Amino acid sequence: MAIVAFGKHKDQDPIAVAGLLIHEAVHIWQAIKDHIGEKYPSSEFEAYSIQQISQELMWAYRESIQ
Repeated sequence: MAIVAFGKHKDQDPIAVAGLLIHEAVHIWQAIKDHIGEKYPSSEFEAYSIQQISQELMWAYRESIQ
């Protein structure tokens, strides 16, 4: 489980919010990678992992502002 918290960004550009969520997704991925002992993940494994984490964060963000 990971918790990402930041103030409401309702009035910010959606691209800026997405960029911030992707930034945080990379930190989550780094923690997961360390936790599972993966030192050299394939580029596809890393890209799909960050994509999935980013999507989860964006869906959660969308729910939080509705």
